Amino acid sequence: MAHKLVQTRVEVILAAGSEGIVAAKNATTTIPIVMTNSGDAVRAGFVASLARPGGNITGMTQISPELAGKRLEMLLEIFSDLQRVGILWNPIHPSTPITFQEAAAAIEQRGLVPLSFEVKASEEIETQLQKAAEQNVRGFLVIRDPFTLRNRVRIVNGLHRHSMLAVFESPEFVDAGGLMYFGADFAQLFRESASYVDRILKGASPADLPVQQPTKFSLVINVRVAHARGINIPQSLLVRADDLIE
Repeated sequence: MAHKLVQTRVEVILAAGSEGIVAAKNATTTIPIVMTNSGDAVRAGFVASLARPGGNITGMTQISPELAGKRLEMLLEIFSDLQRVGILWNPIHPSTPITFQEAAAAIEQRGLVPLSFEVKASEEIETQLQKAAEQNVRGFLVIRDPFTLRNRVRIVNGLHRHSMLAVFESPEFVDAGGLMYFGADFAQLFRESASYVDRILKGASPADLPVQQPTKFSLVINVRVAHARGINIPQSLLVRADDLIE
């Protein structure tokens, strides 16, 4: 699809997520590419730096890896005695290995044990969660990518079935019955990316447009799920929430 866009000589390509960015990057080095969101634009090799992208790519980055530590802190506010933290993730996505490394490092820095549970196919989700339950894992960080997002209901139901909790990177997981989400406001990132398309169409060079990091973050807590599971959400979390699902 990216090559088809190049062949039609579009003036700018809007690329959503790392998979789309990689496809567009591989298809052209001349047509401007605007990222709606990327996990870590520099470490993924999309741009030379945030301040000076230097090539034909610019746009938004959601700094997802750096937020792993904050999600872990929120999980520990609920489970102060947590010793093992599971990380559910899809290793074949372009940006998830970076996020996984950051999450594992954050867990180790707090003297806890990170446990990796890789899922590449839908049928592997229950198997991996069963393994986690057998290892007495109670808390999870779930790394967002198109695969885990598509399987959010299966993931959320599996966590509930094994009496495990997770902090998610995307609000769709909470809408599906997950407990808590913290991360960048994706709607804001998409709106801001449109302004970059406008500037490029008016003559700006992507090499000179700094990559923007999110300025708005959201914390959403599904209080209804917490009550149903008998989980006490600390007041320190409730007062910081942007939205409570009751």
